[in-house]
Amino acid sequence: MDMDICKEELWRIIDQAPKGILITDKNLNIIYINKNYKKLFIHDDTYVVGKNIGSFSDNEEYTKAWDIALKHGNAQIEVNGIGNSSFICNIYPIKDSQENIIFFIESREDISIIKKVEIELKNKNEELQNIQFQMIRQEKMASIGYLAAGIAHEINNPLGFISSNFESLNKYVGVLKSLVNKYSEFNDYLKNSQCEDALEKIKDVDLFIDENSLDFIYEDINNLMEECTEGIERIRDIVKGLRLFSHEAAQEKFEEYDLNNAIRNTLIIAKNEIKYYANVNLNLRDIPFAEVISGHINQVLLNIIVNAVYAIKEKNANTLGNISISTYNDEKYVYCIIEDDGVGISKENLSKIFKTFFTTKPSGKGTGLGLSISYDLIKNKNNGDILVDSIEGKGAKFIIKLPIKQSCKREF
Repeated sequence: MDMDICKEELWRIIDQAPKGILITDKNLNIIYINKNYKKLFIHDDTYVVGKNIGSFSDNEEYTKAWDIALKHGNAQIEVNGIGNSSFICNIYPIKDSQENIIFFIESREDISIIKKVEIELKNKNEELQNIQFQMIRQEKMASIGYLAAGIAHEINNPLGFISSNFESLNKYVGVLKSLVNKYSEFNDYLKNSQCEDALEKIKDVDLFIDENSLDFIYEDINNLMEECTEGIERIRDIVKGLRLFSHEAAQEKFEEYDLNNAIRNTLIIAKNEIKYYANVNLNLRDIPFAEVISGHINQVLLNIIVNAVYAIKEKNANTLGNISISTYNDEKYVYCIIEDDGVGISKENLSKIFKTFFTTKPSGKGTGLGLSISYDLIKNKNNGDILVDSIEGKGAKFIIKLPIKQSCKREF
């Protein structure tokens, strides 16, 4: 009788357990299920009690989990129930004092809500990633759009004087052709004339030379050709920089990256923004390639350099400021330091500048995305780091740290 009372008390206690409980004997014959197990799975325990686990379910993975528990003592499996319900099942043995298995217990917990939340979080995460991708794309397009007019101006300058020079060259060539024609006529005339007539022709040629400033033409042709050559080289550099910038921006894979060359190309792209407000001082050491996504780093360099120009312009638009760019490396990383003597960043804002949508620029001049995206691209996408130091009123210094190999462990 006492044993029966103990057994009834045990079942009552198990019935109140928050999880579904199924108990088998050591041979995996089901001897009891509690109320929550019935709610989670079935409604009539007469269908279950007495059955062996092997014939209890047609879920192959569930049956395998029991085999594992029988051989190794514990098992866990996630199973699907009716509708969209999901359960996590933990199977473990109960042993006597001699370590002999006398029972097996399965605790079953409904994780449908958790799974639903996981799916919703996954969908939200995908949405956020898509939004982030769109933000990065928009910021990139904004940066390129912001510089497009300046780039067009940079190209138009050399094109303008090349075009003007070629107009002058065409006139000069016309004069030279006329002179050659006159000499040709003079040569023909010499063959059939007297000396006095020849002297008259010589005077005619000399007069033509004086009237058309032939000495000046000879001298100016060299200058015009040198200017044209310089203009063509400038256009070639600009186009090359644009091609590299746009080509690398399209790449989304880790590759060897020449940081020094990227800085030079970025300065070409940003030249029209820089030249009216700042001198650029370069100290680029001989450094190894970094292993990064090239387009990401190009975007960051462009953003920080343009920000430096803006900071200098805000401090004093009438005086040229200074932007200093240097590179160096250690065993694992290459570094780029971009320093300006602009307005600087206040102490209270220094910790905020990498936050999304934070900007000190007036409305319509800043999105607050540039530095937050730069931070994400360097730190999260390329396993590097970006640091800032500043004294308000004296300028700001950004330090970009990039791995030489992506196998480098982060030590920040």
